[in-house]
Amino acid sequence: MKTLLSILFISIILLTSCNQEPVQEKKFYETALVTTGSISGTDRVIATVEGNNTADLSFKTSGRLTDILVKPGDKVKKGDILAVLGNEEGSITSVGLSSVLSNLSGISESIDSLYASRLDNLTNDTTKAQIGIQIAEKDLELAKLTLVNSTAIFSGSSLSDVEKISQAEKNLEYTRNNLTNSTKLLETQGMSLQRNALNSLSNAFIIARNARDFTDEVLGVTDANRAKKDLYQNYLGAKNATTKTDAENAFRTFNTEYETMYAWYYANIVGKTEISKETLTEALTRSLTTMEHLRDMLHALSTVLENSITSSTFPDTDLASLKTKTSTFLSNLELTILDNFGNGIKGSMTAISAFDSDYTLKVQQLQDAVHIAEESLNLTKTGKDISSSDVKKNRDILTANISLKEDALEIAKVALGDISKNRKVLESERDSKLQEMNAKISETRLNYNLANNTIKSGTISAPFDGIVLTRNSDPGATVSALQSILSLTSTDGYILKANFNSTQTPLVIGQKVTLSRLSDQVSFESKVTSIREEADLTHNKQYVELAPIGTELRIGDRVELLLEKNDNKTKQTDIIIPSSAIITKYGETGVYLLENGQAKYILISIKASFANMTAISGLQSGQKVITKGKENILDGEVLE
Repeated sequence: MKTLLSILFISIILLTSCNQEPVQEKKFYETALVTTGSISGTDRVIATVEGNNTADLSFKTSGRLTDILVKPGDKVKKGDILAVLGNEEGSITSVGLSSVLSNLSGISESIDSLYASRLDNLTNDTTKAQIGIQIAEKDLELAKLTLVNSTAIFSGSSLSDVEKISQAEKNLEYTRNNLTNSTKLLETQGMSLQRNALNSLSNAFIIARNARDFTDEVLGVTDANRAKKDLYQNYLGAKNATTKTDAENAFRTFNTEYETMYAWYYANIVGKTEISKETLTEALTRSLTTMEHLRDMLHALSTVLENSITSSTFPDTDLASLKTKTSTFLSNLELTILDNFGNGIKGSMTAISAFDSDYTLKVQQLQDAVHIAEESLNLTKTGKDISSSDVKKNRDILTANISLKEDALEIAKVALGDISKNRKVLESERDSKLQEMNAKISETRLNYNLANNTIKSGTISAPFDGIVLTRNSDPGATVSALQSILSLTSTDGYILKANFNSTQTPLVIGQKVTLSRLSDQVSFESKVTSIREEADLTHNKQYVELAPIGTELRIGDRVELLLEKNDNKTKQTDIIIPSSAIITKYGETGVYLLENGQAKYILISIKASFANMTAISGLQSGQKVITKGKENILDGEVLE
């Protein structure tokens, strides 16, 4: 019984639900009135939105396409590399020559700096020599005055005793002042020589340290550099293996001497405010020995490089760079360290030795003059007669002193002349070396530019900011010069290019033209910016450029230009409907009319169309046509 009641209840529910009517779904649609009027016929032209500038990009040389870095639609900036040909050799050459060029420029600057320093030293030497001449002139003048005064005293002239004493006192004062002032000048000169010597030592250790590190990097003698296993180690000294062994031994000899000397130098020279003459002399002597070992090492390295061979991993440019650096170290060593003149180590040793002898002689002469003046004053005060032999002896001493002073003056003048000659020689030497180096730089820069031009001819770069339109080849392909690889359009503005018949659809610059985007049928306005009246051979039509009005369009959009014809005007009584109302069903063209809330499909004939309006037959003015939502409507359907 319970089962029967359950079945009866379910059946009632099902019957009730079956009697409910379906809910009518409301559909979205829009309508427009059918009107009368006239429109012109149109010529429809398809065009693509481009940038103001468009370019087909190609290589200037043929080769294998290594890579294309962009694809259609990519945005690029001016100068971006877009595609490259395989040119590994050119790249290696360019990098190598760039390094050589940098090294040569550094060497040129170093040479100029070194010679500038030496010329500055000569300027200082010139000043010192001029001061030396002035001192010698004053010494000579004082010696002559001393002789005159002493002669007056010794000869028993008519001067009174008081005048003789006054004269003798002045003579003594002159000689003492001369001794004091000359001694100070000599001490100043000695301090200057000491500073120059210390600078020479400092420069020597800078050059020695850099040369040692460079040589070890090339030869790989120490553990730190031996483990690097440079690619060119097998090619160094390959023509004569003994040269490499000799160079390694020379390095070890120098390195041992350098480390010993540097430890002594740091303990006895660095940071010391007072350095004795003996310590300085020892420093110069030991440094000279170290630098001579350095010279031997660099010459040995140069011999290794001359006996080396090149390969793909050790090209000519790398070998030339090593030779240039070695030559520079040797040049710096000879110019600033081992030069017998100037302020190098040898020059400092020579100058200090000469100064010591000159200092002793000059001070002794000045002290003798003071002693003579003191003796003359004492004799004058006591009034003792001076024997003729004593007078002659004193006169001979004073005369000899004058002769020494004259010789000293001549030597000082000769020294100044020698400095002037040395300056001219040094300037000529500097100019010659700089000219030689500049010639090497010019030659290297020429080869560097040639290598870069080779690389550049195998590179495609963006000529302007833009968007890639097409890519016509793929990596790995072999391409020829001037073959189009990519096409690019700029992003600085939009343009449309088309061909038209100027007889049927005449255009003028500035004229507005309607266009429709093919993807969504949205209409836009454009303006004619350029016309070429000559017909092209392919289409027998004229060429026109148009600029879109507004920014809704984008590069690459396909559009339809609606060009109004001038010989196809419809009558004023034609029926006009929006083009959006037209629909094709069952292979026929028609529209949906809305009459009394019901949609009816009516066939029509199209006479002409322009922009978004179409002239047709088959309808009457005042009727309503459905323009939107028509795709989902059925013939005879009732619409709310």
